[in-house]
Amino acid sequence: LEMLDLFLNQSHPVVSSFVPVTSVASNDDKTATLPDLVAHVLAIKDTRKIKLGSTLIELGMDSLMATEIKILLENKKGISIPITAVGQLTFSKLMEMESNQLDLNEEYTALEFKQVTLLPMPQESIVKMASKGAKTLNLFMIHPLDGNVFLLERLMKEVDVNVYGLQWVKEVPSDCIESLAGFYIKQIKTIQEKGPYQIGGYSYGAAVA
Repeated sequence: LEMLDLFLNQSHPVVSSFVPVTSVASNDDKTATLPDLVAHVLAIKDTRKIKLGSTLIELGMDSLMATEIKILLENKKGISIPITAVGQLTFSKLMEMESNQLDLNEEYTALEFKQVTLLPMPQESIVKMASKGAKTLNLFMIHPLDGNVFLLERLMKEVDVNVYGLQWVKEVPSDCIESLAGFYIKQIKTIQEKGPYQIGGYSYGAAVA
């Protein structure tokens, strides 16, 4: 948080944070199990320490990881599920998938995931997440791939600036990132008409920012 505060108080900073991959595992490795491959995506080195009932979101999955895991499920097991359902998977469920000798067909997949609770589409394109006073800087945070900023709420309350979250609503253009960014610029100007602006994003939101 101290480093984030330092960056936010610079003149017109542009900051991007990445966690480098220390090793590369091939998805073509037929000896690797599905839980092992997912653990690699999550950068979990020792799967024995994982609580089997914890969801992938609870284990630190972000939106880019969700996309990679979705593709992994499709390529290795022939399972196609909504991107929003990936985060509700557990390692216990992954182990069940791995032990099944047949690819799960569409009917089985629908049966398994029909009870997954999906977040509703946000109704507000911009929401206040933290308020620190009129004389404080404004930080505008762009949502991850699921379109919602709720995952960022706890962290943003600890940041010593006013924080506004930008969310995906049905009016948002989806043809390209440039159109999406243009829409969010208009939303930002309803709060702060003139720059400079402090804009951040989590996972996919970082690309938009």
